[in-house]
This record gives sequence, structure tokens and C-alpha cells, in this order.
Amino acid sequence: GEESMRKIRSRFISKELAVYELKFKRGTDDAKLEKTASRYAFIRNLMETHEALFSYVFPRHWCVQQELCVEFCVKTHRELSYQLQESSGNIDVAVLVFILQKTIEVEKDLTARNRWDAGENMHNGQELPPYRYGGMILCCFESHMGLYVREEDRAMEESIAEQTATDRY
Repeated sequence: GEESMRKIRSRFISKELAVYELKFKRGTDDAKLEKTASRYAFIRNLMETHEALFSYVFPRHWCVQQELCVEFCVKTHRELSYQLQESSGNIDVAVLVFILQKTIEVEKDLTARNRWDAGENMHNGQELPPYRYGGMILCCFESHMGLYVREEDRAMEESIAEQTATDRY
């Protein structure tokens, strides 16, 4: 039944993400902001490793792969929010931009991987939910974008001052 399906799915997701939580535990080298791309490599690797399991073992309408990605995004959002708060004011803008780019990429990738193909989105006459991951992790950066904007303003001011100085001669 529905309750058994949820329990099995939850246990599987918890087991798989326990490895993630251990690898990227707060205070470890892997948990640092500079290593955020390795978090995203982890979920991509997990998707590839379990591709056959998601395709042939778990029934599609259980949405195991999709819900695993949701939980990954929730956990990653929480941890990156913590890291950003801890480093507030000391974040290297280049690192921030790199993490933003990687976060956008992974959210797009997860959305594309978990998109239902035409005709696949129905089960027993019920439409399966669409999964979109855009913004699930990315929104944790909103309160830290002032740093990026200030850096861009500074770079533009330098560029304008340089150009103005060059034009005078």
C-alpha cells in the first residue's frame, strides 16, 4: 500500500544520504564552501550508480529518484546556508560566483534528469507530479548577493577609472 511504499522509499533515501551527510559533515574539509562542487558530483554519481535500480526495480510512480533529489537539495540548502552564514563577510567573490554557477548547473541537471517523458507521467489514471529543482538550493545565496554586487561595482569603477585615465592621453 501507499504507507509501505513511503516507508521503503524513505529508508532507501535515508540510507543513501547518510553517506552524503557523513562525507560532508560540518567542520570537515569536504564541507567547506570551496568544495561545494564535490557535493554536486556526489549526487550526479549517485544517480548514475543507481540508474538501473531507479529504472527497473523501484516502480516509476514511487518517484524514488525524484524524492532522493528533493532530499539532497533540502540538505544541501541547509548546509550551504550554514556555511554562508558562518563565512559572512569573508567570502571570496570568485568562490561565491563559482558556487552559484555550479548550483545553477546542478539544479538544471536534476530537473532534466527527473523530467517525465511523454506518456510516462501517468499511473492508474493519475498524473505523476512534475519535479523542478530550480531555486531549491540557490535561494540560500539571496542574502549574500550584496557581496557580489559590491565587488561588481568596484570592478566597474576601476574599469571606468582606467578607461578615463587612458582616454586623457
